[in-house]
Amino acid sequence: MLNKNTEKVSLFTAISFVIANMIGTGVFTSIGFQLLDINDVFAVLLLWVIGGVIAITGANVYGELGSVMPRSGGEYHYLSEIYHPIVGYLSGFFLLLLVLPHRLLSHQWL
Repeated sequence: MLNKNTEKVSLFTAISFVIANMIGTGVFTSIGFQLLDINDVFAVLLLWVIGGVIAITGANVYGELGSVMPRSGGEYHYLSEIYHPIVGYLSGFFLLLLVLPHRLLSHQWL
C-alpha cells in the first residue's frame, strides 16, 4: 500500500541530480584524456553536448519503458517483453559474467 503523505521529487530536482552526476563524473574522470587528444575547446564542448543529448534520450526511453511496463526487473524485463525471453536472459547473463567483474577489477586500480 502506498503512503499518500510521501513527498515526490520534482522535475527540476531530478534534472539537477542527473546533470550534476554527469558533469561531476565527466570532469573528474575523463576531461584530461579528452584534452590530451583534442586541442580545440569548442570540439570538447560539442562532444559534451552531444553526449548529454544521448544520455537524456536514454533516460527518457527508460522512463517511458518503466511507465509502460511497471514491473521490477529493469533491463531484463524490458528486453524479455520487447524482444524475446532469451534476449533478457542473455543480457543478465553477460552482465553478471562480464560487466560486473570488470567494474570490480577496474576499481582495484584506482
